Amino acid sequence: MGDEKPPLIKVSLYYLTKKSYKIVMFLSCSSIESSLPFLHNKGITTDIIYEVIYMNGNKILAALSYFSVLFAPILFPIIVWIVGDAETKPHAKRALWTHIIPSIATFIGMIILGVMGLGSDQSDVTLGIGAMIVLCICGIISLYYFIWNIVKGIKVLKA
Repeated sequence: MGDEKPPLIKVSLYYLTKKSYKIVMFLSCSSIESSLPFLHNKGITTDIIYEVIYMNGNKILAALSYFSVLFAPILFPIIVWIVGDAETKPHAKRALWTHIIPSIATFIGMIILGVMGLGSDQSDVTLGIGAMIVLCICGIISLYYFIWNIVKGIKVLKA
């Protein structure tokens, strides 16, 4: 048969010893069961296959905790933190804090603006300049953590 390829799966194998292989990369799996005979012929056990799938699932959940800044900023990391395992919980916790910090900064900025507006006889120009400064600082903090979450999510997926 020449080139033997597994159905619906791409696996890159790395020869370690005469009888053992290590999975280096595990890509696009739509039907594990149909690929098991091929992998067993190569000396790869089902435990190794499921371990690789489980690790990839953890990486995806960890990355989604960071990417959730786009779709469910605080809710998704909380859910992953509660139901996740030891590998995903630290990422979910870090993602949760990086989603909360911009909100806290904005809340503190609004309190500062409220105190400035209510507690002084400053002119409207001074209050406007103060508001612009506070909003710029909050915007920079939010943009920094937004970009940080996207970069961290990509790094987790590539790791």
